[in-house]
Amino acid sequence: MSLDRFKLLQRFIHLSDNTLDTKTNKIYKIQDFIDHCKFTWSYYYSPYDKICIDEAIIKYNGRLGFKQYIKDKPVKWGVKCFLICCCFSNYCLNIEIYTGKQENANNRKSPVEELVMKMSNSYLDEFRTIYADSYYVTLNLIKNLFLFKTGVIGTV
Repeated sequence: MSLDRFKLLQRFIHLSDNTLDTKTNKIYKIQDFIDHCKFTWSYYYSPYDKICIDEAIIKYNGRLGFKQYIKDKPVKWGVKCFLICCCFSNYCLNIEIYTGKQENANNRKSPVEELVMKMSNSYLDEFRTIYADSYYVTLNLIKNLFLFKTGVIGTV
């Protein structure tokens, strides 16, 4: 496809209704598209017993209120995403886009524990193992996942 044809098609792609502007959701314009992708990913693929959670940066150089800088990543500036993937096929199962610090609704859990439980909710009670680095693994999270018949391998 030529660049001119791509730019012509790009002019007509619109993913949201601008009248539904919500100030609480910073990604409201693409939220429906992301939700559709999440549903499609989980509907058409059943992962193996080993899944992993990690963060990724989607390169972005424009102006954005929640653009992140992570010095140790190959892509330093961009949109930070949390991903759950199948360990064998590298297939993405779930994604959460980080838009900034959120209020913690449940004061007993840390935001990281809530993130892991929310993203892995569809894959609990199936005797799976979650692989994670030290950022995601806490003793309390290990106990909670054990109750849901899910193992954790990571650094504590």
